[in-house]
Amino acid sequence: MIKLLLSFFLFCNCSFLFAQQPVMLVNDKDSAKIVLKTLKIEVKVVGNIATTTMEMQFCNNSNRVLEGELTFPMPEGVSISRY
Repeated sequence: MIKLLLSFFLFCNCSFLFAQQPVMLVNDKDSAKIVLKTLKIEVKVVGNIATTTMEMQFCNNSNRVLEGELTFPMPEGVSISRY
């Protein structure tokens, strides 16, 4: 099952693999202190529908509250069902 899922992901969804990565922009001198701590990706395939869930956890290593902007580019033909 894992080989089938991997094959499906690699060959049918190549546009996602070559998409740009998410970027967190913080306009502050402490911007280097914001790091991606964990990234969890889960893919479920039911029939001809693949649902990909990504969970990102960022860590603020500064002693202040910082505000940032997350840019998450998506390839053409993708629909977002929840955020």
